[in-house]
Amino acid sequence: MKPLILLPIVLLILGGFTFFFLFADRAVFHSPGNETINLTGETKEFNIEAFQFGFEPSIIEVNQGDVVKITAWSRDVEHGLMISDYDINLKLNNEPQTIEFVADKKGTFSFYCHVPCGKGHGAMRGTFIVN
Repeated sequence: MKPLILLPIVLLILGGFTFFFLFADRAVFHSPGNETINLTGETKEFNIEAFQFGFEPSIIEVNQGDVVKITAWSRDVEHGLMISDYDINLKLNNEPQTIEFVADKKGTFSFYCHVPCGKGHGAMRGTFIVN
């Protein structure tokens, strides 16, 4: 009698795995505005070095739905990396800081240093493009 009880459980588990593997590439994400975003499954990684008075690279580009992984640090004095539209706010020193998020909003966004770092601080900007 025990095999009859275990059979439906085994079939349910196998069915769940089959469903997951067939449809995992069709994952969706709901943005705060309740817009449905198809996740691409791609992770785009960027290493950003901050310095007086810029970022290298100063332009990063991804597609909507990409997972973005940014590792950033400063080569000289303390800096910041802020992308306001994505609530990204890092303080940078010579230790790498990493943040990961989903690019759920299309557009061109500025990133900038929010830690006063000298006379050229106001011009310390970069561009984050989400296609």
